[in-house]
Amino acid sequence: MQRSDNIEISIPAKKGDKAESIEVDAPVTIIKPRIATIGYRIGEQAFVRYICNADDIVPVK
Repeated sequence: MQRSDNIEISIPAKKGDKAESIEVDAPVTIIKPRIATIGYRIGEQAFVRYICNADDIVPVK
């Protein structure tokens, strides 16, 4: 059974502070996303951690 997992999105620190904050669950555009997965097991269960590295993230207007 697959359950809903969170995806962590990381952008470079050189992008600095954003002029405006992004609200929770607001639509965004992810610039040049790259997805990586890390699989691991705890006991008899398998899990996957999703990581998205991107060049930038901007709110949809």
